[in-house]
Amino acid sequence: MYTIVIFLTIFLGFASSQTIPAAIPLTVRSPYFNSWLPSTNGVSLNGKWPTFWNGRVLAWAGFVRVDGQTYQWFGRNNITTILNATTTSYHLTPTRSIFTVSAGPAQFNATFMDPIEPSDWVRHSLPFSYLFIDTLLTTDGNSHSIQFYSHSYALWVTGNADNVVQWDTTDTTSSIYHEASRLNKQPMAETGDFAEDSTAYYAMAKQSGLTWQTGFVDDLINQFATKGALADTKDTQFRPITNNNPTLGLAIDLGTTKELSNAVVWAIGVVRDPSIRTVASAGIESRSTYFWTRYQNISEAIDDFLLDFPNAYDRANALDTKIMIEASAVSPEYVKLVSLGLRQTMGSMEFTTGNAKNNASDIKVFMKDVGVSGRVNPVNTMYAALPALLYLNASMVPYLLGPLLDYQSTSAYTNTFAAPDLGTTYPTALGNNTNTILGAIENSASMLIMTFAHALKTGDATMADRYYNLLKQWADYLVTNTLHPSGYETDDDGLRYPDMSNLAVKGIIAISAMSKLAKALEKPNAEIDMYKNKAASLASEWEKLAVSTSGFVTSTYGDSSNWIMPYHLYSAKLIASDIISDTVFTNQQKYYETQIPQAGLYGLPYDSHNAQRVRSQWLMFTAGTIADKTTRDAFISMVHAHAFSNASDAPFPGMYNAQSGKTFSLSGPSSPVQGSMFALLALNLPNKFIELPLYKRARKGAIAGGVVGGVVLLVAIAALVLFWRRRRVREKAVRKKEDIMPYVGVGPSAPGGHESLQNYIGNTSFDNGEVRPFTDLPHPDVNPNAKGTIPPPPMSASTDLQTTLQGSSSKSPSRTAASGTPQPFSPSRSFLLTNSESWIGMHSRRGSTSSLNASSVAPGSSSAGQQELFVEVQQLRREMEELRARQGADEPPPMYRHLDTE
Repeated sequence: MYTIVIFLTIFLGFASSQTIPAAIPLTVRSPYFNSWLPSTNGVSLNGKWPTFWNGRVLAWAGFVRVDGQTYQWFGRNNITTILNATTTSYHLTPTRSIFTVSAGPAQFNATFMDPIEPSDWVRHSLPFSYLFIDTLLTTDGNSHSIQFYSHSYALWVTGNADNVVQWDTTDTTSSIYHEASRLNKQPMAETGDFAEDSTAYYAMAKQSGLTWQTGFVDDLINQFATKGALADTKDTQFRPITNNNPTLGLAIDLGTTKELSNAVVWAIGVVRDPSIRTVASAGIESRSTYFWTRYQNISEAIDDFLLDFPNAYDRANALDTKIMIEASAVSPEYVKLVSLGLRQTMGSMEFTTGNAKNNASDIKVFMKDVGVSGRVNPVNTMYAALPALLYLNASMVPYLLGPLLDYQSTSAYTNTFAAPDLGTTYPTALGNNTNTILGAIENSASMLIMTFAHALKTGDATMADRYYNLLKQWADYLVTNTLHPSGYETDDDGLRYPDMSNLAVKGIIAISAMSKLAKALEKPNAEIDMYKNKAASLASEWEKLAVSTSGFVTSTYGDSSNWIMPYHLYSAKLIASDIISDTVFTNQQKYYETQIPQAGLYGLPYDSHNAQRVRSQWLMFTAGTIADKTTRDAFISMVHAHAFSNASDAPFPGMYNAQSGKTFSLSGPSSPVQGSMFALLALNLPNKFIELPLYKRARKGAIAGGVVGGVVLLVAIAALVLFWRRRRVREKAVRKKEDIMPYVGVGPSAPGGHESLQNYIGNTSFDNGEVRPFTDLPHPDVNPNAKGTIPPPPMSASTDLQTTLQGSSSKSPSRTAASGTPQPFSPSRSFLLTNSESWIGMHSRRGSTSSLNASSVAPGSSSAGQQELFVEVQQLRREMEELRARQGADEPPPMYRHLDTE
């Protein structure tokens, strides 16, 4: 486990200023659990406080005592007898920030790790992080007396340090943890971006040498410096944070040693319950974080989090390795950008379940527009973050889009275009029904593109089918308004000009996406062709209007004195749309080659109307549209130049000055838009064949079976009528003979007859004459009470999971206590196989289709009608089997087996 860390210590050395971001992520797990190390003046864990994304200090600290001398390796203090340790190197991965520290004769690595769990949403939603010490070495090779100590203030739980806080310490069967919160919480309220209803936790697993204490910060530090241990005592005087800084401390005595046998691990977290207040079909509901579906209380969650550390480390290392190896195929700078951008993207979201906490299939995801507006599920931000979500696990996307789609499907929403968000102030998500026509084209196009991108990367059309009418409404709006957008604005600082080229092409690409959705869902050909032809004609017109005689795309039609970075062309690449000709991409690349030498130090502006403003997300989208490696890498270098500079002190912001690098108001520090750093990796994801949702295919099979069954029934009736008529003829002949011959009797036929027609129709049941599909999956046409619940979709192939077909007797989704990953809804047998970890089980539940044979005809019968019926039914049966094979009616019903991630 520790070999990699030792190697990093030896290999990396001290990081140069060119590879140091303005702020290094420490813990970025939720909108309210977010901490960074300012590093504009170099990397040093000590001598400065970690801060929240907005710059507010978080008094979190760490100390080590070696042979009686105490050193501070993290944070600050005012005690003169404490010496400063030295940070000698650091290394950044997508899930970890690793620092090598020297304290006297001791050297060790201090690692801050945010577990990103794309295939286990219970673990991913648990808002805790690890701080751990490993790879302890002594420079002289001798053993030394060594103790470690760390503490945290209660600053996580309120934006006003004058508020009174309370705290406590709990001793469980396997851990010791502190907790702190406001004495009087304010539900769903923020002060200075901090939640006023949260509880902070600091914990360690029980072990020999563990001590704890709560109280005035200086008392705890002096206690540790003097004794090498804490006093195991509680301070019970609840007070404001500004009054003698109430502090939560945990220490461990390693004894006399020269190396570690096990890592020293602290767990830190910030929990809110409930976490979101949102609109639902039954009214307003409060929702809890998804991890509660597995744990009965917070003690269980903390114990499990600490016990799982070795496995969590291995999973984090595997994910880091995968991402960094794939990114290294692009460039070394690109590796650093994806490593820096992932945590703030994932840390902006909260995975939730119903307040009852007992329904693991009830999943909704909410994103905060961190660093910008604070809105809930901001469409423009989600659009920029989409590449990271698709790459990690595209199955997250419908749960993020779902709350928006569900709300806008109700009568409460009256606009004919898509809303920009689900509410203006996180964590209250009550919908946005205001007249937001200025962003109508941007938002409608974003929603269509994101919906189709999810379907394309997963092969699952469930969400698109459920909300098809709403998506169609938005597509129709774009058909009418996108080519000549007038009275609309872009997401970029509200630019508003008539005939903006980049805005128009985004709408055209969205119409193309709609045509592909309609085709995948087997809508009428006229409807498919209408969107396809309209997109093609609009694209052709757009190229004539938007492309200058010199070949570059102008900012507005016909004005070659201005230009635009048409970053929305990236979406055409992402959804495999050829609606925009290759010539546009080629000529635009040539134009970039002429502009790069003239660019500011930190990049090209996205629009010549705003020539001093750069947005990192659009630079990276643009890089994804460029075929030439040199030109593409120049755009990557532009983003890297600012991200790894001291031009600003903001945590990886999305917008800044092209020349100075200084940020603007609402520049987006710690913004989820940096999921755009995965734009190039997302383009490498395989496109799936999009299947109809299973309930639609099952219904089609049932209908096909019903039609064939009806034909069989009609033929059988006709044959029986023919048999009856011929039998009447024979009976008349017999009666004539009986008039001549004495009665000798005719014995009755032996029991025989024909197999039930149900066996020929297949796996279809009949109820009062109605043909029903195999299973009642939650879909409006099948279950009218299921509105707003998206069946759990399949995990994305990008998570490197494999689909297998194997036996199961279950008909419905199930969940085990071992994992909280939503049960995958299997849309098709054609789901791609990617590696050895299997997680979907399917099993065929076929009805009996025993064929008739000679014994099924009454023995001794010479009826020509029965023989003809037998032949006819056999022929129809063969034709029916062929029809079923062609139509997929023989697909088995969905079966589920849980993905065991334990």
